[in-house]
Amino acid sequence: MNTAKKLSWDPVRSGEIYCSSACGGGCTIDSYLQACKDADRLCEELGKTDWVPRVWENLGWHFSASSMSGTTQVHESRCENGVYYTVYAGGKTEHGDTPKEAVEHVRVLLTEIRDEIQKHLDGVPVFSNT
Repeated sequence: MNTAKKLSWDPVRSGEIYCSSACGGGCTIDSYLQACKDADRLCEELGKTDWVPRVWENLGWHFSASSMSGTTQVHESRCENGVYYTVYAGGKTEHGDTPKEAVEHVRVLLTEIRDEIQKHLDGVPVFSNT
């Protein structure tokens, strides 16, 4: 007889607890609501029309901002030294003291990579179909 409990990532509210069985971290409704507010604030800082808030659960409620295309994510992290931002785009990661600074850093990095590739591509002969 199989007695394994099927786990779900759908959070369930029970009093102050708002947590999924797959998480099991005892996440609270207050933490969820704060993550939603933080995600909205982060999108506002980046330019609300270009970013979508993302909130998820994994031993606590987490948040980020995702570009409309879904190709770029900005995460806010807090540590004893303060707040910093990490951007993930094109398989690359960059950091900044503000969300916009972190996005600019990854744009600079990806532009440098693109320009380097373009230099190599420009040196490759093109054959005509004649």
